[in-house]
Amino acid sequence: MTLMSAPILGYPDMTKQFILDTDASGFGIGAVLSQIHEGKEVVVAYYSKSLSKAQRQYCVTRRELLADQKEIDNSDETFETVDFLRMAKVQDSQEASCSNKSDSAMWYEHKTNEEMFEAQKSDNVLFNLFRLKSDNNNRPEWADVALHDVKLKKYWSQWDRIVLINNVLYRKWINTTTEESNLQFIVPEIWKENIMKMLHDDIQVGHFGIHKTVARAQNRFYWVNHKDEITKWVQNCIVCNSRKQPPRKAKSKMKQYNVGAQWKELPWI
Repeated sequence: MTLMSAPILGYPDMTKQFILDTDASGFGIGAVLSQIHEGKEVVVAYYSKSLSKAQRQYCVTRRELLADQKEIDNSDETFETVDFLRMAKVQDSQEASCSNKSDSAMWYEHKTNEEMFEAQKSDNVLFNLFRLKSDNNNRPEWADVALHDVKLKKYWSQWDRIVLINNVLYRKWINTTTEESNLQFIVPEIWKENIMKMLHDDIQVGHFGIHKTVARAQNRFYWVNHKDEITKWVQNCIVCNSRKQPPRKAKSKMKQYNVGAQWKELPWI
């Protein structure tokens, strides 16, 4: 009845623990954020969303985690540092047990800004780019980057497209087909392998080919030479290679035949 009669929402108290209550069906997810005020549980925020066709294939546990993520993302940024008590409604324990093979698909989803910053900081090229961006938003002179790595120079050439949001480096990219503008997370060296596994190897991805894998990457991620590295990753995929036919039919070995006269015709074997 709390969500059906006034007052619907209470004011959040940042000194108290939040209760995150999530639920998921085969078609949608829902989440309610509440607190205990004067001995009663009071709703302070709620969220619901229908699932996409791909998300409907998720197991129950993964749909619950998706509900957690969406509710936290939908809430105010100040909620990131407070204490949460998670309450998930999982009705079937057998259905809730997900295969570990799909863990990589959620690997990136729950990374915090702090984790992204630390990962980029560990990459020398991105750390230098971060330093240049944070010191001065104006494009530095060529003399300031001439002695640096080739990768940094390529980022420098895209200076106006590189943005710094919450100490995390992103690249602005416009989809020429839909004309939508996206922010691509600039991937540090230590995360490249996990990102490519998530884009290509995950069981729910289906081992797409080179073009589809690159297209999936462009919507969310960027790093210098990413197309070449993704191409090499897909070409070296053991699962993909085991299902491919050989590029051309094998030919039998050549053999020498002895003839009794010049220009004698030989049968084709």
